[in-house]
This record gives sequence, structure tokens and C-alpha cells, in this order.
Amino acid sequence: MAVIQGARVRTALVRNLTPAEAKVLSVLLGAGDEAEGARVLRSGLPRSTYVVARRRAYQERWVYDRFLPHPALGYPSVTLALAQPFLESQAALEGRWAQVPGSVHVWSAGGTVLGVFLPTRGRAVPVAGDLLDPKLCRAGRVVSCDLTRASLPVYFDFEGVWAHFAGTGDPQGYPRPLGRLEEEAGRPGFPALSPGFRRSVADLLSRPFRPDQEAWRYRFGLSGLPRSQQGLCRQGWVQWRVFPDLSRLPRYRGRPLSRVAFLTGELLAGGSLEGLYWDLNREAGVRPFLMGAEGRRVLLAALGSGAEEPPSAARPGSPVLSILLRHLRSLESVTEDLRGARVIKDHRYDQAFSEAPSP
Repeated sequence: MAVIQGARVRTALVRNLTPAEAKVLSVLLGAGDEAEGARVLRSGLPRSTYVVARRRAYQERWVYDRFLPHPALGYPSVTLALAQPFLESQAALEGRWAQVPGSVHVWSAGGTVLGVFLPTRGRAVPVAGDLLDPKLCRAGRVVSCDLTRASLPVYFDFEGVWAHFAGTGDPQGYPRPLGRLEEEAGRPGFPALSPGFRRSVADLLSRPFRPDQEAWRYRFGLSGLPRSQQGLCRQGWVQWRVFPDLSRLPRYRGRPLSRVAFLTGELLAGGSLEGLYWDLNREAGVRPFLMGAEGRRVLLAALGSGAEEPPSAARPGSPVLSILLRHLRSLESVTEDLRGARVIKDHRYDQAFSEAPSP
């Protein structure tokens, strides 16, 4: 009986988000370059309630800021890699990917590793042969997304899944890409950028990692930046994004976001990435946080809870599986528990920008 009572006490002490905190998280995850007052209005909360919840979200590290460079700054493509390493080789694969020139994000969940790589000066874009060493991993897939096309429609955008999970209403910004390069006849692919401009961009990309910037995190996003850096964001050169720390995010109404699904496949003839996205969204309420394609090859990642299965956990006859089979063949999927997930490299665009090809 004492053990049971102790278990009850521990359960009672599990932190749950309040409805106000859940709403503020939804607003933050969808934040753009609008004024802070507009975000307060969008939340529907009194300003004092919004400010307290926002500050708590940053103090408890439920969310954090990053700045993402537009592809026009030297990134015509983004490579997404997914691998299932041998158990004894997982740490070695994670470390190798973190050291690849141009790597910006390496994330490990269970027995699956996700990596994101940008092109670098004088080096070809990483391909499967570079990343999927058969001595280290038993399976994997590499997808290089051409940003002159709509091949990366969702790039680490968690607003959609949070709005659905917490029931906070329709998302405002979702889905957001990293950005897209528009090819036009007679125009060069990239503008000429001055050294001073590049220094300003580099300073902004590195801001979240500097110890002297701790106070800035609580100054309402862009309004805490110098005017010149606010201009970089409002002109679209750099995106300010708010990401969740899934390892710290409390439960909401007793449920956690506890599972991540990774899925790969090939589009059927006549199918499109856009069609797959909209059918998952409208018919099944599935909002991937990452979705990219290279030709017909597709890679997507989505979150779920114990009660809401992510796409790869769909059972035969479920609407999610029927949608996937309508669009894809050669389906492969894996669902991992988020407990114990680790971030090895966390959106380090500042490091990649120093190695970026000159536009």
C-alpha cells in the first residue's frame, strides 16, 4: 500500500501545462515578424497572463530561439539523412555526422538518427555514400531537396502539430519552409552580398549561442534586436523561429508528445508532395514537422502522443495508412519513443554560414 500511495504522490506532482500556457506556446511556435502586441491579441489572453506564460516558457526551457538563413545566402539545397545504426555504432555515427562540413542539426531518438546538412564552399552536397556507412548502419535514406523547387514545404515547423495536439485553434504560419529560390530567366541565382552584410547575418545567426545574450531571450523576439538585424528578418534574409525542447515540454491534460515517426517512400506516378501533405492534413489531422523530397523520394517526420498515433504507427485499415498508400510505394517507417531523445547538434546555422559557398 505504501508503494501505491507513493506512486500516487509522484503522479500528482507531474507538471501539466495550463490552458493559457498551451495557447502561448502555440503562438510562440507560429511567431513571425509581427509586433508582440499582435501575438498577445492572437492568444486571446490578458496581456499580463500572456507575458507571465511567455517568460515561464523560456525560463523553463520549453522553447528556445534560432535564426535560419534564407537559401539565397548560399544554400541552393538541403540534405536530409535518416539512419538506423547498429546499436554499438550509434554514438560513432552521431559524432561523424556532427563533424561533416555543413551539418547543422543531428538528432537521435531511440535507434534512429536524423541529420540535416547544407552545402559548403568547395565541397559537394553530401550523398548517401558519404553518410550511410554500411559498417555503422543497417538502413538509411538520404534526400537532397532542391530549393529552386517546392521540395521542402515543411522545415522543423512544430506549430501545426502543437495546435492539433493542444486544441488551440488553426495554426497561423504553418507550414513554413526554410525558404525557396525562385529561378527566373536572365537573373542570377543569388544576389551579390557585401562583406559587411554577411558579417551582420553571421552575427545574427550566432546570437542564440553567445553567453552575453541571455537577457535578450525575454525581450519579445525581434523587438529585442538592433534595428539592422530586425531589418534582416523583416526583409526575409533570416527567419526567426521558436523551437520546442521536446525533452522538457510538460504534459498537457495528462498527455505528453511522446512519439516521433519517420517515414520514407516514393511518390506514385502522378502523385505530388503537395497532394500528400494536404491529404494527411485535411483527412487525418496529421501535420508533419519536417517534409522533403528529392525527385520522387520522400522523407517526413511527425509527432504523436500515446492516444494520437503518428503516421508510421497506423494500423491496417486506418485512414492514415490509406492516405499513404494512395500516394506512396516502397513505404518504410519507424516510430520511436521521445524519452531519451538527444540533440547532438542543434540548428547551428552560424557554423554552416561560415563555410557557405559565396553567392
